[in-house]
Amino acid sequence: MKLLNNLSILFFGLLIFLVSCDKRKQTLDEITLLQKNLDSVLSTSAQIAPENKTQTTELILAYTNFAKDYPEDSLAPKFLFEAARLRLFMQDYPSAMQLLSTVSEKYPDDMLAPS
Repeated sequence: MKLLNNLSILFFGLLIFLVSCDKRKQTLDEITLLQKNLDSVLSTSAQIAPENKTQTTELILAYTNFAKDYPEDSLAPKFLFEAARLRLFMQDYPSAMQLLSTVSEKYPDDMLAPS
């Protein structure tokens, strides 16, 4: 009976791990798609056009949600930095500074952290 309980716990732990890995991959796939859609826009302008503001905001949200959901992931500081960069493109300087502050506070040893 004890073996059955241990196997059940192990099975559910493995199931939770697999589901969380799948969610992470889905989030990364969504970010990649949003990045591709926005890359061509950013390569031709130093500002975000009004018609691209929604796309940009979606990508910023995806970046910040990833960092919130997976704070220990090595991509978290990079995504926060990219979100700050997009806020700069949108001329939202206070939000950009807040994001850079978060990178500096949470990931002080990361090469992207402002010093």
